[in-house]
Amino acid sequence: MYCPHCGGDIDAARDQRFCPFCGRPIEARGPHDEKAPFPGSERQYCPWEDQENLGFVQGIVDTVQASMFHPADFFSRMPKTGGYLSPLLYALIVGTVGSMVGFLWGFVIEYPFSSGEHLSGGIAIFAGLAIPVMILAALFISAVVLQVCLFVLGGANENLEATFRVVCYCSGPELLNIIPIVGGLIALVWKIYMTVVGLARVHRISVPIAIVALILPSILCCALAVGALLLALPALGLF
Repeated sequence: MYCPHCGGDIDAARDQRFCPFCGRPIEARGPHDEKAPFPGSERQYCPWEDQENLGFVQGIVDTVQASMFHPADFFSRMPKTGGYLSPLLYALIVGTVGSMVGFLWGFVIEYPFSSGEHLSGGIAIFAGLAIPVMILAALFISAVVLQVCLFVLGGANENLEATFRVVCYCSGPELLNIIPIVGGLIALVWKIYMTVVGLARVHRISVPIAIVALILPSILCCALAVGALLLALPALGLF
C-alpha cells in the first residue's frame, strides 16, 4: 500500500501505524472508501490535487517530497487526466520560488563571468514578472517537444496532457536553487532523472526509450548546427 501523504510504498504486512518515509500517521480505510489513495489499489492520486483534504501548503510539501524522493511510485499513480491548470499552477509556484532565489543569489555571490550588476527594485520587479512567463513557455514547449519525440520513437502511449503533467510535476528540484553555486547543477541532474522516470512510468515505456526521447532534441540541434557549419564553410572560403 501507499502512504496517503507522501506516496511512499509501505509494506502492508508490517501493520505500521506511521509512514517510515514522512513519519505521518497512516489512516486505516476501508476497501470501498473512495477517498483512500492507497490500499493496494491502482487509484490515481496526487497530493497537490487533493487540497480539499490536505490544504494548500501541505499539498505542495507532500507533492514535492513524493515526486522527488519516490518518483517511481508518484508517477505510477499520478492522474494522467484532470486538466492542465492544476499541474501548471504547481509548476509555476515551485519553479518561480526556486528560480527567483537562484536569480537573487547572483547578486550576492561573485560567480565566474557574472556582470557584477547590483540588485535594484526595477530588476527585482522585472525578474518577478519575467520568470513565471519564461517558466510557462518552457513547460508547454518541453511537453510538446517530448510528446513529438515519444511519437517518433513509438512510445507516445498517452496524450499530450499526460506528458505535460510529467513535465510540471518534475519541477520540485527547482527548489534546490536555494543552495548557492551548486544548487542549479544538482537541480538539473535531479530533474533529468525524474523526467526519465516519469516518462517511463506514465507512457509505460522502457527507461532507454525515455532517455532517448529526452536527449533527442539536443541531438537534432547539434546535428543541425554541424550541418549549417559545413554548409557555411565553402561560403567563407575555409573549405
